[in-house]
Amino acid sequence: ANIVQSLRLLAADGRVRIDKISPLYRTAPWGHVAQDFFANACALVTTQLPPLDLLACVKNIEASMGRAQSERWGPRLIDIDLLFYGGNVFHDAKLTLPHPELFNRAFVLVPLAAIAPALRIGGRSVAEAAHAMAHEGVELWDGAAHTAP
Repeated sequence: ANIVQSLRLLAADGRVRIDKISPLYRTAPWGHVAQDFFANACALVTTQLPPLDLLACVKNIEASMGRAQSERWGPRLIDIDLLFYGGNVFHDAKLTLPHPELFNRAFVLVPLAAIAPALRIGGRSVAEAAHAMAHEGVELWDGAAHTAP
């Protein structure tokens, strides 16, 4: 429900168009493992917002949904990450794009490959990387497919 709500808020903002949303995936906790499973999904969006403005937009959505600062990788209501910004490379103290851990996280690669199988980031195939990591605790959440708000 939190993922769907965050997507609705993002679409309602008016500065971001949601083009595709992956199914939901159930994934084992990562980092701080003494917590419940996570729900993960990826969305492809179109925006004219510069990267830092887009980051501010998603952080405002997280805050409006009640996300509070907590233990790194600990339980949280919602966590919206920017993974890439077209073919652009961006580096700032607040944001690095493409996300530096993108190709190390099956819980990101599997949903992203589901909606963009031909996507290449930094010359690397998202689908090939997802296939290589698909055994790492990422399961399609039954009945969890959804459409853009």
